[in-house]
Amino acid sequence: MSQQIEELLNKAPCGFLSFTDDGLIVLANFTLSQLLGYEADSLLGKKFETILPIASRIFYQTHFFPILKLHNKAEEIYFSLRAKDGNDIPMLINASRRSQGEDFVNDCIFIPIRQRIQYEDEILKAKKVAEAATIAQKQAEIALRSQYDRAILVGEITQRIRQSLDLAKIFEIATLEIRKSIHVERVCIYKFTPDSDFNDGEFVSESIAENIDSILNIKIGDHIFAEQYAELYLRGRIQIVDDISLADLTECHKEFLQQFQIQANLVVPLLEGEDFLWGLLCIHQCSAPRQWQELEIEFIQQIANQLAIAIQQANLVEQLQSELAERQRAEDRLIEANAQLSMSNLELRKTSTQLEASNHELESFSYSISHDLRAPLRAINGFSQILLEDYGDRFDDDCKDYFHRIQRNVDRMGTLIEDLLLLSRLSRSEMRYDKVNLSELVQEISGDIQALQPERIVELIVVPDVMVYADRNLMRVVLENLLQNAWKFTSRHPTAQISFGITQNPDQTLAQTTYFMHDDGAGFNMEQSSKLFGVFQRLHSTSEFSGTGIGLATVQRIIHRHGGKIWADAVIEQGATFYFTLPNPP
Repeated sequence: MSQQIEELLNKAPCGFLSFTDDGLIVLANFTLSQLLGYEADSLLGKKFETILPIASRIFYQTHFFPILKLHNKAEEIYFSLRAKDGNDIPMLINASRRSQGEDFVNDCIFIPIRQRIQYEDEILKAKKVAEAATIAQKQAEIALRSQYDRAILVGEITQRIRQSLDLAKIFEIATLEIRKSIHVERVCIYKFTPDSDFNDGEFVSESIAENIDSILNIKIGDHIFAEQYAELYLRGRIQIVDDISLADLTECHKEFLQQFQIQANLVVPLLEGEDFLWGLLCIHQCSAPRQWQELEIEFIQQIANQLAIAIQQANLVEQLQSELAERQRAEDRLIEANAQLSMSNLELRKTSTQLEASNHELESFSYSISHDLRAPLRAINGFSQILLEDYGDRFDDDCKDYFHRIQRNVDRMGTLIEDLLLLSRLSRSEMRYDKVNLSELVQEISGDIQALQPERIVELIVVPDVMVYADRNLMRVVLENLLQNAWKFTSRHPTAQISFGITQNPDQTLAQTTYFMHDDGAGFNMEQSSKLFGVFQRLHSTSEFSGTGIGLATVQRIIHRHGGKIWADAVIEQGATFYFTLPNPP
C-alpha cells in the first residue's frame, strides 16, 4: 500500500515535500525534484531552508512556520523556491502539520503559479487598456459634443451676422459668445487705423470676465507690427502663444502684451477681401498661461471668417450709401443747374437716368472683367478643342484654321483680361521700398527669356550694380516689360544688341537719376510717340508683333507711382531707347 501511495505522490502534477520541525527534508516527490532541477531523492536529508531564497527564508522563519505551528495548517501562501540553477520559482503552498511519535512532520503541497502570475499581469494590463479606452472614448465624446455645440454656435453667429449690418452689434455678439464658449477671460477686436500702414489702431469691441481690465478704445502705435507681422497676417498667419514668458518673442513684444495682463493669447487676422488686413480677433488669457486646443483654434478661425464677411458687407453697404449720397448730391446739383439754366424737368430726369445707367454699366463692366469673362473664354476654348479632337476629320483645312483662330483670339482675350487686372492691381498695391539691384534683375530676366528662345543671338550689355531704392516686385514688372519688348522688336534681325544702364539727362534734378533700356530693333515713328503709353495703343499691328498694348501703360503707372517719369526715343529699323527716372535713395 505504501508503495502505491509513493507512486501516486511521484506522479502528482504538483510538488510535495515533508520536513521536520528542525527543517530536515524527509520526503520530496519526483515532481518537485524535477521542477527544481534535482535528481530524485537528492533533496532528502537537506535542510528545507537550502531551497529557499533569502526573502522566502525570512518569511518562512517569521511568518510561515510560526503560523503552521500555531494553527497546524497554512493555506494559500505565496512562496518562492530556489531551483538548483539559481532561478526562483513562485509557488502557492498549502501545508499541514501532523504528529509522528513524539515529533512533528510538516507536509507541504507546492503549486507553480508563474503562469497564473503572467495571466494576472495580462488581466491587469488588459484592464488598464480597457480603462484607458473608456477614458479616451469619454474624452472623444466630450470633444465631439463640444465640436457639435461650437458648430451650432458658429451657425447661430453666422445667421445673426447675415441678419444685421451693424458691425458694433455683430462684434458685441461674437466676442461674448466666443468668451462663453471657450471660457476665456478676454475677447476683443482690434482695428487698424486707415492709411496708417498698420502702425496705428485701437480695440473697438471686447467681452471681458470679472476682475479683468478693459482695453476698449485704447489707441496703440506699434511700428514693429508693420515691419515684422503685417505681411504674415495678410497671408493668413495665426499667432498661438500658450505662455508669453516662454514664447519666442522679442522683449519689447512681451512688454507690450504684459501691459494688458496677457499671459497667453490667440490672434487671428480679419481680412477684408483677399488683399487687405482690416484688423485682428484677439483672445487673451490673463490669470495664467493656457494651452490652446486645436478645436478652439478651428472654432475661432471659423468665427473670424464670418466676421471678415460681415466687415466686407458693412463696408460695401457704407460704400454704396456713400455712392448713393454722392449721386444724390450730383442729382441735386443737376436740379440746381437746371433751375439756373431753365432746363425742363424732363431733361433733368433724362440726365439723371443716363448717369445711373452709366454707373451701372461701369460697375457691370468691372465685374465682368474680373469674373464673368473668364468662364465663357474657357468654355469657348474648351469646346473648340473638343470639336477639333472629336470631329476634326470632318472639317476641311479652312474650317480647322477658323477654329485655331478662335483659340488664338480666346488666348489673346485672356491675356488682355489678365493685363487689365494687373494694371488695376498695380494702382492699388502697397509700395514696399528697399534697395534693389536693377543690373541683377536685368540679367536674371534676360536669362529666362533666352532660355525660351535659345536660337536667338542677342548681345546683352549691362552696367553692373545699378542700385535704386524702390519696390522690388514692381521694378521687376517694369524691367520684364521693357526687356520683353526689346527682345520682341529685335526678333526680325539675325542678331541683336540690348543694353541697360545709367545716362545723363539735362532736365533731371539732383534728387533723381535717369536709366535707359536700348535695343537696335524695329523702332517706331516718333510722330506717334504720344500713343506709346496709352492702354490698348499699339504702334505696330499684331501681324507684325504680338502684344496687348497694356505693357507700357503698366510700366508708366509703376514709374509714376515711384515719383519718376518715362519717355522714349526711336528711329524706324534703327532701334528704340526707353528712358525713366527714379528718385535717388534717401
